[in-house]
Amino acid sequence: MLLVLLDSIMTFWPFSTWDSKVFLVVDEGSVGNAELCASIPHAHVECIFIPVVEFATRSSNICFDRVLADEQLRSVGREPEWIALFDSDIVLHTYHIPELMFVDGKPVWHGTRRWSFPLSPISLGMDWIAEFTDSFPFVVHADHLQGVRGFFETQMEEETYEGAFRQFLKVLNVNMRVSARHRQYGTAQNSQESCSEIGILGTYLYYFHTESYTWSIEQGAWNGIAPEHSCLVLRVGTHLHDAKHGVRNHCAWGDGGYTGEFHGENASGFIGDGCEQKFNGSEAEGYVRLANSIITRGLRKSDKETLLLSPDNNEEHVWKPESAVHCPNRNLDATLQAYLNFPPG
Repeated sequence: MLLVLLDSIMTFWPFSTWDSKVFLVVDEGSVGNAELCASIPHAHVECIFIPVVEFATRSSNICFDRVLADEQLRSVGREPEWIALFDSDIVLHTYHIPELMFVDGKPVWHGTRRWSFPLSPISLGMDWIAEFTDSFPFVVHADHLQGVRGFFETQMEEETYEGAFRQFLKVLNVNMRVSARHRQYGTAQNSQESCSEIGILGTYLYYFHTESYTWSIEQGAWNGIAPEHSCLVLRVGTHLHDAKHGVRNHCAWGDGGYTGEFHGENASGFIGDGCEQKFNGSEAEGYVRLANSIITRGLRKSDKETLLLSPDNNEEHVWKPESAVHCPNRNLDATLQAYLNFPPG
């Protein structure tokens, strides 16, 4: 998955106009990680090795580490203004990233009312706004990450981010058990939820830094969200989470996450959580074929509405026309026509 993600970045990312470099954040002390970093064939890619902070699950490690992305970049001399977050099972599919990732000079956060991980923001004392684990990449101001860590500390009444995060996991686990019992899953492990740093970040940013971002929350206006925060913005990437789950033994501990940094209007890097890839069997080959087909479709402007209108190339998840009727300049027809009118990438 990682190499396909990097291929799509190298194909579509605006390196000629954004001064960009790719970083992967990986656990130090792993021979596999060192070999992975040495084998990546892209000159724009560099690894950052970080010490492992032990948690019960790898998803908790990723959740913890991503909120430290600004400090990880600073450790290698980077001072980003904006940081973008990726998962490893993402494929970019358009040259028009500058036009679609920033609207009115503000980075876009996509959301949906199809919830997946509501308990993470709720466990930090926030009401659930939307499912922000929807469309990648997510762009956050570096200073706001420091604010998120401070919010953890305040809500959990702890003096350090690590201490607050560990306390948060206890609260989350209790809420998962309650949810599992209510929904008759049996155990917290079967509650189909894990720590969602994207859900926490999106909800925190919506409450505390609303005006710093452009919000595109499908069906939000139907559910009490401000209408101006519920208008359509097209996606730049596809989340292949269903295809990912069919890949066996693809990674020793699960999935990695990837981030990127920006200085003003210029992009200057990516960061990630990597691991040794162990692709085996037809499932992996199918994933690569699917991802490469999306990259190929991305080279064209036409025949890609499902990619632009859904987070996961799923026709059932495309933005419905009625969800944006209140947005005259950003309804479905106007937005797609504006995309077709963009100059060639």
